[in-house]
Amino acid sequence: MVYRLTRIRNDADGNEIKLTIEELVSGLKEADDKEALLIKEVDRLHNLETIGGRERKNNKAQPMKLCKV
Repeated sequence: MVYRLTRIRNDADGNEIKLTIEELVSGLKEADDKEALLIKEVDRLHNLETIGGRERKNNKAQPMKLCKV
């Protein structure tokens, strides 16, 4: 399960790459992985609810980035 939700993958050469959230969600949709999509969505909602705990300077662009998915 953790591997399905992580954004770090290995390319063909074995190098670590970091997927964008859009790439991760797109892959989950293509695989029809409803369980992982649900967990990712709930995690994003939780992030929006708890964003107030972060420093003010870091809060600016985050809500829209989280809502795009």
